[in-house]
Amino acid sequence: MNVAFIAYEYPPYSFGGISSFSEDLSLSLSSAGIKITVIGLSYLRTITKEIINPNLTVIRVPTFNFPPRHLWWQTSNCNLIVNLLTKLSPDLIHSNSLVATLPLRAYKKVSEVPQIVTIHGYNRRILEILFANKELLQPKDFFAYVFFEPLYDMLLKIDLDISDCAVAVAQHLKNDLQNRFKMADMTTIHNGIAVEPDFSNNQVTGVSWEKPFDCLPKRSTTKIAYVGRLFCTKGIKYALNAFSALVRLHHPKNLEFNIYGDGPLKGVVQKFIRSKESAGMVHYHGYLPRSQVMTELQKSDIVVFPSLYEACPVALLEALNLAKAVVVNNMSWSEEFIEDRVNGIRVNTCDPIAFADSLFELINNRELRERISRNARKDIEKYSISKVAMLYANIYQKLLN
Repeated sequence: MNVAFIAYEYPPYSFGGISSFSEDLSLSLSSAGIKITVIGLSYLRTITKEIINPNLTVIRVPTFNFPPRHLWWQTSNCNLIVNLLTKLSPDLIHSNSLVATLPLRAYKKVSEVPQIVTIHGYNRRILEILFANKELLQPKDFFAYVFFEPLYDMLLKIDLDISDCAVAVAQHLKNDLQNRFKMADMTTIHNGIAVEPDFSNNQVTGVSWEKPFDCLPKRSTTKIAYVGRLFCTKGIKYALNAFSALVRLHHPKNLEFNIYGDGPLKGVVQKFIRSKESAGMVHYHGYLPRSQVMTELQKSDIVVFPSLYEACPVALLEALNLAKAVVVNNMSWSEEFIEDRVNGIRVNTCDPIAFADSLFELINNRELRERISRNARKDIEKYSISKVAMLYANIYQKLLN
């Protein structure tokens, strides 16, 4: 089976959940004997080609390094991508939504090759959240979400029309899409991560994996971590406000708050660190390679996800896999992954006092923290990237038959 996987977000020129998903899925599928050719982005001026293993080749196509990058990428390279697909002559095409709509529509006119699209989020839902939380809406966010929303909606509709199969990465996302587009047929497949025993496949390289519950060392300093893009809907401001309330109300000792990620709110984080509210306990590490982030998360006790919207957050799955106590925003997205006080804490992270109180309880109640950490590992196997890859492989086979 020869599959062309159009994954605009693919390392090393992008990072985040979609990029991690694309890399892990292509590696796992290729390990299963499926021949995968990835077409992704590059910030170089020329097309590059890299053979990762006998079944996995990555072709990187240039784009402009300013937003909206995925739109420039597919418009400027539409004919090029169509020509690449014509030369590759794949049995099937798999794409992530919105990133290759125009070339795939053009290719559909000359080829009946089956197409499958994976949808990782819904821009209209993000826009609704921004309008409901107007204090977060910046002028550039208005441009990115409000101005381009009709275009994104049109691209998504075309993706669904030209695809023979659509996959939503979460059930709540599937519900949103079916309500909007009145679709009867859509599959849900969660994103996958490398979980035991998949560590032996070395799919995430450079990580010294510990046994799950060796991740709970008895130490005097409690380490809280935030990992993710520094963007308004990710809730980094809520995390900073909660930390300030935590210090002001509970006066914790021997506490660290480590922030991993980059984005437009980097300046806000750096300003907070310079303030008295930081109390010298907040540390900003910027963007780190994925393997290094995983190593740093192993040293953490609590990982916070104050996001207003997620589909299937890879970072959350990785934190659960590392047996970390997680605190998540009590939104519809988190219901799908976290049962309150069982495998995590669900709280209104927009309320800094409630958020701070939840953190303080985990800091002081080691028994609760360890129980949550142990429960985090119980269901993680269903997110194994090898199992996720087999679900996609089954869809590929059905489409080809």
